[in-house]
Amino acid sequence: MYSETGQTSIATGVTTNFEIAYAARVNTYGFLLLAAHLPVFIVLALTMNGSVLTAVMFSLALLLGPGVLLMRDRSSTLCSVAIAVAAMGMSALAIHLSNGAIEAHFEIFVMLALLIVFGKQLPILLAGATIALHHVVFWLWLPTSVFNYKASFGMVLIHAFFVILEVVPACWIASQFGRSIRMQGIVMEHLGVSADQVNASAQEISQASGKLADAAVKQVARIHETSGSSVEMNSGTANNLATSDDLLNLIASMDDQLGQANHDLASMQAVVSEMVQSSKKISKVVKLIDGIAFQTNILSLNAAVEAAAAGAAGAGFSVVAKEVGNLAQKSAMAATDTAMLIEQTLQSTLTGEAAAMALGSAMSRVTETAGVARAKIAVLRSACQGQDRAVSIIRQSISELDNSVREAAAVAEQSAAAGVSLTGQALALREIVQLLQA
Repeated sequence: MYSETGQTSIATGVTTNFEIAYAARVNTYGFLLLAAHLPVFIVLALTMNGSVLTAVMFSLALLLGPGVLLMRDRSSTLCSVAIAVAAMGMSALAIHLSNGAIEAHFEIFVMLALLIVFGKQLPILLAGATIALHHVVFWLWLPTSVFNYKASFGMVLIHAFFVILEVVPACWIASQFGRSIRMQGIVMEHLGVSADQVNASAQEISQASGKLADAAVKQVARIHETSGSSVEMNSGTANNLATSDDLLNLIASMDDQLGQANHDLASMQAVVSEMVQSSKKISKVVKLIDGIAFQTNILSLNAAVEAAAAGAAGAGFSVVAKEVGNLAQKSAMAATDTAMLIEQTLQSTLTGEAAAMALGSAMSRVTETAGVARAKIAVLRSACQGQDRAVSIIRQSISELDNSVREAAAVAEQSAAAGVSLTGQALALREIVQLLQA
């Protein structure tokens, strides 16, 4: 009935469902119209002193063929033809029961006019041929059954002429009416399919729009959460950036302090080195004093020996030599004590010098570590700045995405409303189709 595109093909002559239903209805109504003649014929037979049995038997005989065909296929063209021929038979029976009354012939023209409702030429043509054949045959066989007066064959031809005069335009009208029925069937089919498709599409649009609106609402909520998280992240990044700035300032201050400490340490190392050199010089001087004291003691001993050899004349000189020896011994002991103290001081100074050197090395390493920490903090600060820019871009993107999602949600709601409206229009269209098909 429909091509692959869903449209009825007019050129192929495919019958639509509407045409089938229409033919079934018309055939049914036509058969009922024929059946309604039976009580009328009975009354007519009683009124005109005719045979009721003849009216009943011939009526049932005429109804038999259309009835059988109607039960087999109510929409067939053969059933329509049978009804048309039976209609002419009923007209002929009416003329017969009325004893050929000329007024009864009007039923022929009424029936021919009613046959236009089939929308087909064949039933009208066969009905016209049937009534023409009836007039000729019955004029020859039973003329009183056709005319209530003695009619000539010319009169029969005049009746045939009027039948042809009605059959020709009736066929044309029937063909046009049939074309209208066919077009109406095609339109109905199209409207029905379109209404179903529109209804299905509207429901799909409505459902899809509803789901899209729900998804958009959820997406808006998630975007709000993400936006809040980005704000917190931005705040944390700003805090990290401020902290890195503070650390850089502290590192710079500590670098200055380390520089001053290295300078003071260098000064202390120079002083300790000078103390070491001074201690070495003092040690040499003390050793020289100790040697002098030793020589003085030797001279004192020699002088005492010479004084003893001189006897009484050298007694006084012997006392002086003894005192000089005592002084020399005390000087030697003081020199020895001083040398020991200087040696201890020298050892302490050397230990202090080593500690100062170790402290200098430690301070150098601390300075290098502070430099590395400063470089890493600078890298961290640069990363924080990049992260801050990235977070700003993310916040801007989230804001734009939020606006887009809100617009999409609004469009989805409008689409859902349009889908509901379209569904209503599709249902209204389907109701119109049903009314047109009724």
